[in-house]
Amino acid sequence: MKKTLFLAIMLFAFNILNAQILINEDFETGNIDGETPTGWICEDGGWLCNEGDKTYNRKAHSGSWYVTAQYNDNTWMYKEMNVTEGQLYRVSFWHLTNGNDHFTFEIKAGEMPYSGAMEYPILPPMEISNTEYENTAAVFNAPITGTIYIGFHSTATYSPWYLCIDDIIIEQTESYNFRTENLTPDSILYMSETGTFRFSILNNGVLSETVSLTSEPNILQPQFYIGNQQVSSVTLDPDATAYVNAVVTMPTEGVSHNENILLQIIASSTNTGHTENIDFNVTAKAPYFDYPLTEGFEDESFPPEGWRAIILDGSYNFIRATSGAQPTCVPHDGSNAMAMYNSFYAHAGQGAILVSPKLSTNSTDNIVRFWIYRTNNIYYRADKINVYFNDTPDLESASLLGSVHRVISLEPVEDHDDWFEYSYSFDSEYDNGYIIFEAYSDYGWNMYLDDIFISNSSSDNNPPEVISLSGNHTYADVDMNLVLCARDASDMPEELTATYNINGTAYNLAFVSSKNNRGDHYYTATIPAQPNHTSGTMTVNLVDINGNSAVSDPMDLSWDWQAPLLEEGFEGETFPPEGWTREGMPLTWMQWSRWGTIIYDDSDENEFIVTPPEGTKQACLEWDFQENPQDEHLITPLIPITRPTELQFETFVQLGTIYYDHFEVRVFNSNDNSWTVLWDAYYLPEGINMYEETVHINLSQFIGSSVKIDWRGYNSLGTNLWYSWFIDNVKVIPTDTIQSGTPVLNLASLTADTTVNMNSDAALRFMVSNTGDGDDQIVFAQTESEISGTFFIDGTPTNTLNLPAGQTKEGYLLVAIPAEGFDNQQTLSFTVSATSQITQDVKNVNFNVTVINPAFLIGDANGDGAVDISDITTVIYYIFNGSAPQFIFDNADANHDGIINVTDVMAIITIIMGNKS
Repeated sequence: MKKTLFLAIMLFAFNILNAQILINEDFETGNIDGETPTGWICEDGGWLCNEGDKTYNRKAHSGSWYVTAQYNDNTWMYKEMNVTEGQLYRVSFWHLTNGNDHFTFEIKAGEMPYSGAMEYPILPPMEISNTEYENTAAVFNAPITGTIYIGFHSTATYSPWYLCIDDIIIEQTESYNFRTENLTPDSILYMSETGTFRFSILNNGVLSETVSLTSEPNILQPQFYIGNQQVSSVTLDPDATAYVNAVVTMPTEGVSHNENILLQIIASSTNTGHTENIDFNVTAKAPYFDYPLTEGFEDESFPPEGWRAIILDGSYNFIRATSGAQPTCVPHDGSNAMAMYNSFYAHAGQGAILVSPKLSTNSTDNIVRFWIYRTNNIYYRADKINVYFNDTPDLESASLLGSVHRVISLEPVEDHDDWFEYSYSFDSEYDNGYIIFEAYSDYGWNMYLDDIFISNSSSDNNPPEVISLSGNHTYADVDMNLVLCARDASDMPEELTATYNINGTAYNLAFVSSKNNRGDHYYTATIPAQPNHTSGTMTVNLVDINGNSAVSDPMDLSWDWQAPLLEEGFEGETFPPEGWTREGMPLTWMQWSRWGTIIYDDSDENEFIVTPPEGTKQACLEWDFQENPQDEHLITPLIPITRPTELQFETFVQLGTIYYDHFEVRVFNSNDNSWTVLWDAYYLPEGINMYEETVHINLSQFIGSSVKIDWRGYNSLGTNLWYSWFIDNVKVIPTDTIQSGTPVLNLASLTADTTVNMNSDAALRFMVSNTGDGDDQIVFAQTESEISGTFFIDGTPTNTLNLPAGQTKEGYLLVAIPAEGFDNQQTLSFTVSATSQITQDVKNVNFNVTVINPAFLIGDANGDGAVDISDITTVIYYIFNGSAPQFIFDNADANHDGIINVTDVMAIITIIMGNKS
C-alpha cells in the first residue's frame, strides 16, 4: 500500500487531515517472553509479553508477540502519548481469551500513569470472552493539550485464565477518515488464469464514509466484489471495515512470461476527496512445458518459483524445513530441505494446499511422483496428504488422484518408518492444469513432502541415477562395506557391475540387490581392507529393465585413520550403552538418559528444540524441575591409551553459566587411580554451544595407562542444575594416523633474555606453529637446563599438543628459581625442544635467565649490579608507564612496602648517598 504524498499535502492545505498514527504497537520489537512490555508502564507487573502459541489459547493476532493479563488480577497498563485538546483520536485493538467466563476490560486516560489518575473514560467497561481474535475500537476527544497516559485496565476472577491483547493502534482522526490495507502479498498469475486480490477499507472517522473504487488503466482491469456482490463504491459506518476482492484475469496476449505488472487500485472519499492507492505486484507466468518438472525445495525461497502455498483453514501453511521434529526427520536423500505441514499444532480439520506451477498437460498418461516421510507414531491420528489435479489452482471440482496417510498403519500400509515414494498417473481434459498437494490435519504429528517429479508422460526413457553411496570412506585396515542407492522409475536387475581403481590398478566389483524401496534400489558390495591413507575411485554401470543405461560419475574411496578406540552415538536401545555406567544423586529422576529430538525449556524459560546432530538419539542430562540436588555422571568403560589420542564429542551445553552449573569432563587414570578434570563449560565464555563446535580434548598425557571418561554435571552450590546438557557422537581416536598432508613445524621464542629474582618463577614463553598442509602431534621437552620446569599450553599443564595444519599456539615453560644455590647475577640457560610425531622433525629455542639475589641489591631497579642514577630513572619510568625494561620489582621496592611509588625513589637516593638504613 502506498500513499500519494503530494496529494496528502494538498488535502492538508484544504484542512482535510489524514489520520496520524501515534502508537502502532504489535509487541514484536525489544520484548522478553514473560516480562513487562517494553515502552509500557505496568502498575503492578500484571501485563506480560508472550511469544508464540502457549497453553489456554494464548497466541498472537499477527506476528509472534502479544501481551496477556491473567486470572485473579486487577491490573493496568499505560502508554504515554502527546495530544491536542479538542482533537479526535481513535483507539483500536485485537483481543481474545480462552473462553472460560469473561474478563472485564476498559480504557481510560489520565495525566499520570496510575489508576487513581485515570479520570477520562475512553472505552466503557465491556465483557470479553471470545476465543478467536476480535477487534474493538473507540474514539475520544482529547481533554487537554500535552502529555496524557492511555490506560488499559483488565479485571478477572479465577474462572478465566488469560486475556490476550495485540496490534494496538492509536491514531488521530477526523469526522471523515479511512485507512486501507493490502491483504494479498505480491503474487503470480498464469496466462488466462483468474486471480483475486484482497484489501480492506476501515472507516476510522467519526461519521459514515463512502469510498469509491477505481484502478489505473493497464492490462489488468479489476472488478470489485464484497462477497458475491459486485460494487464500485463502499459505504461504511464509523469503525466498520469492508473486505473487498479485486478480481482480474491475466490475458494470453500482450503479456510475456515473468513480466511484472502493477495492479493499482484507487480508493477515494466522496466526502473529502482523500485518496489512497492500494498496490499489488503481479508476475505473469506461462504454463510449464519443459518436462520433467522436479522440485526438492533446495532454494531458500518458499514457495518455489511458480508454486503457491495457501492456508485453507487454521493458521498453519506449508513451509520449507531443513530438519523436522514430531517425528524426527531429515530431508529425503539427506538434501538441504523439504516441505512441511505442522499438523502437530494444527487442529483436526485444518489444512493448507501446495499448488504446482500451471502445467501444459497431455490428454492422457501424465504422471506425478513424490516422497513422504511416514512413521507409526500417534498411530490413531489420520493426518494425510491428498493429491489432486485441477484446471484451476484450488480444490473446487478438483480430481482426487490419491491419499497418503502419515501413519504407516493406515493406507497405503507400510511395515517400517522411512521415506516412501508414491506415484499417480492422470488424464487431463484441458490443455493446462495444476497438481495440488493438500495437507489435512487430524492433530497428529507433522507431515513432510520432498522430491516431487511431474511429467507429461509416464514412459521411462531415463537411465538410473546414483542417489547415494555410503561406506566409501572408512578406517584403515578394515573392509569397505558399500551401500549404493540408485533411483529409477522402472525395475532394475539383481546385480550391477562396477570398477574401482587403487594406485593405478583397476578391479572389478559386483553390487548385489538388497532392497527395493518404491523407486529406490539398494545394492551392497565389499572392497578388501587397505592400508592407512589409501585412496581410489569407483564407477558403477547403471541399467534398468528397459535397457536405459549410464555410467556413474567417479566416486571417491578412502581408508584413513585407525578405527576409534571408542565410538558411541547412543543409537542402541540399551542405555547406558554396554560397558558404560551411570552414577548420581539418589533423590532425582533426572539422570543421564537417552533421547531423540526434545523440546527443552531451561530454568530461565527459554525454549529450544534440540535435535541429535547425527542419527536420531543423543544422551541428555535434564535439570531437575523438582529442585532435587544433582551430581550426575556418565562414565565410559576402561580404554587403554598406548599412542597419541584425542577425545571428541559434540554437545549442546550452556557455557559460562552464572548459576554455578558445572558441565565437566573428567578422566580416570588407572596408573594412580586419580581423576583429572580436563574440560569444564563453566569456565568458558558465556554462551551456548548448540552442537555447533565439536569438543577436542588431548588424552596423550595418559599414554601407558587405561582411562575412563566421565561427563559430570553438578551445581557447585549443591542444588539442582539450572540447565540441561546433551552430548552425542563420542569418539576416542588415535591421532597419529589422521595425517592427510605434511606438517611443517616452527618454534620461536617470545621471551627475550631476562632477569629474575631468586625464589621466584620465570615464565619462558614460546610460539609453535604448523605451516604445512597436514595435522601434527607435538611433544615438548626441556634439555640442557639446570632446573626442571613445567610446560603449559593454553593454560593447561601438558607437554603434548595436537596442532592442525595452519594453526599457531602459545605456551610457556614455568621454571621455579630456588632461593639459594646460585651466585648473584649468574646466567642460567634453558633449552626447549619441540618434536613432531609425524615427521620426527625437532626444533629448539634457547632462553637465558640471569638470577638476582635481591638481598644484596636493594635499589638496583634495572638489575645491572649497581645502585645509581639509572635506577632512579628506571623507577620513575615504571611509575608513569606501569612497566620498564629490565625492571626488578623487589629491588625497586626499596622500602619493602609492596608498592612502587615516589617513596622508593627517595629511598634509592638515600642509598646512593650512602645511608643504607
